[in-house]
Amino acid sequence: MALTRFQDTTQIENDVEYITKEIERLRTVYEQYFMGLIKENPIQMREKVASTIRKIHGVPIQNARLKFKYQQCVSRYNTYATYWDRTLRKIEEGTYERDVFRANLSDKERGVSYDPHQPKHTDDMYELYQKFQKAKDTLSQKLDHVTFKQFQAQLKSKQSRLEGKHKEHTISFKITTEDGKVKIKPVAIKKKD
Repeated sequence: MALTRFQDTTQIENDVEYITKEIERLRTVYEQYFMGLIKENPIQMREKVASTIRKIHGVPIQNARLKFKYQQCVSRYNTYATYWDRTLRKIEEGTYERDVFRANLSDKERGVSYDPHQPKHTDDMYELYQKFQKAKDTLSQKLDHVTFKQFQAQLKSKQSRLEGKHKEHTISFKITTEDGKVKIKPVAIKKKD
């Protein structure tokens, strides 16, 4: 139902109440997702709330109380959405505090320790990733939002492909700049017998 200038105030009020309840429900579901109690990202639920917000967005609301309540809902939703996106990014990068805490706890049981501010990785690979970022930054190139996990996965697959072709060599990588571009070059090192 498209609302017009001569709007149905009760319909808007119902939508605002719905948005308020759904934002709180969505907040709870996301917290459960971040704790690992729910396995699936509640993206469909989030999209439903966002579409309801967009539905009301272009309609001029004459009732000041209702307009204020709607603006508060939008503000709350945007704040939570920023928090959820930031947390999802941290989970993807492996730096989310709860995940790092759990990993460190299991590592302590095994007698291994890591810096809690860095994701788990091989030191050489992370050092290469940092050099890659620094070289891109030095040349003022876009980083293309490549996360460490993506970088590591791409290089590991390339490394295994190359080691399959060159069985007598160990493959490592180095960062070079040629013609104003950052390149990752494989380096073949002969295995010692």
